[in-house]
Amino acid sequence: MGEYGKLSGKLMQEIPKDFGTIYSKNITHDNEKGKGIGKWSDADIAHLLRTGCKPEGSYLPIYMPKFPHLSDYDLKSAIAYLRSDMPLVQASSNEAPESNPSFLVKFLCRVAFKKLGYPKQEISMPDTNNLVAYGRYLTVGRYDCWTCHSSDFKTLDFVSPEKTPGYCSGGNTLITPSGSSIFSANITPDEKTGIGTWIEEDFKNVMHSLIRKDGKALRAPMLAYNGLTDNEIKAIWQYLLTVPKVSNEVNRQWDSKL
Repeated sequence: MGEYGKLSGKLMQEIPKDFGTIYSKNITHDNEKGKGIGKWSDADIAHLLRTGCKPEGSYLPIYMPKFPHLSDYDLKSAIAYLRSDMPLVQASSNEAPESNPSFLVKFLCRVAFKKLGYPKQEISMPDTNNLVAYGRYLTVGRYDCWTCHSSDFKTLDFVSPEKTPGYCSGGNTLITPSGSSIFSANITPDEKTGIGTWIEEDFKNVMHSLIRKDGKALRAPMLAYNGLTDNEIKAIWQYLLTVPKVSNEVNRQWDSKL
């Protein structure tokens, strides 16, 4: 957050270094041009979240998550929050510096990552009693787990996530608050290198308290999802058990040289 307690933009220290120097934008109610999104329409916000394109047509690079699989209900809920009286989105005149994406990012935006089309049909929320379908939705559509836990941000397939190289098998480079690099974990059900020997309770402990089965604590940028309901935990767990096993031994040590 830029201005304390508000979503007014900041330096994204967790972005991989080869992406350049990246700042998040002010998404508060501020109406001044170039600062907040107070003058944006609901359709503008929906289009950005779905496609990655701003109202004037520019495409946000790969470090901005896209939500083409988010249900219409969740999309409207996100917009309602941005329009709300909640403290985080109250108007701030903070103007984050312009990002300086690397040549690699610019190249990928022109060659590998195309602008996503806006869905032509309503995207419904899956039946929450169908745990595998609901778990896939939470993993892919709402919480975006697959992007960090696949092998590389540069090869993400936003249209068909399961076609992404190393889908959910980890190894992606993430940056800690101290500036060191760490690699995302393999969350496929592989018994030797993934979570194949875990039980649901192990997974719940990780998601709620960041404590692994072996008793070690997970590190930033992984966050504790202690707001997840028991049914959401169960659904994500049941879905991950259906993901194809990938044998990928990830080095989970810090590396300050990367």
